Amino acid sequence: MVNRCARPYYGEALALLAEGHTAQDIDAAMMAAGYRLGPFALIDLIGADINLAASEGLSAAMQNHPRYHVFDALKAQVASGNLGRKSGQGFIHPAQTTANAHPEFALRIEATLINEAAWLLHEGGTTPESIDTAMKLGLNFPRGPFEALAQHSKPTVLATLQSLAANAPDALKSRYAAAPFLIR
Repeated sequence: MVNRCARPYYGEALALLAEGHTAQDIDAAMMAAGYRLGPFALIDLIGADINLAASEGLSAAMQNHPRYHVFDALKAQVASGNLGRKSGQGFIHPAQTTANAHPEFALRIEATLINEAAWLLHEGGTTPESIDTAMKLGLNFPRGPFEALAQHSKPTVLATLQSLAANAPDALKSRYAAAPFLIR
């Protein structure tokens, strides 16, 4: 549950990176939103190789659905040996320049986290409370996806997902398809 619901934390951060934003700014946005570690600091802590293996495994298990797209930047980090703390070089390790927190980055990442949790809920076998608890305990997130949904509202999350879909490359548009729970 945690590994699956966490994919957007990394994936949407990697999408932002692919758009030309810096890892430092993306992490700063998430830390300003209350997260103890930004997605790139977390990748550097875990190891880019471990994150890549988890991403590829989940992508394969989910029939390569665009929600589990494995971004080239992560593959490049591993190919270059920049695995994070264990190699001494990663996305943000060692600490680099100062960063600017952009609140829209946090909303974007949280909207995709919420959507993935809502898809998991739609598939059955769990509850919003269980997902929230798992994400808070498993990743030390300040709030679970459904708590974040209560903070942002369904209309805001839906508008964010629709905007992301409208601007995504064709191959990734379905990455942002809203779960039925969010549409009701």
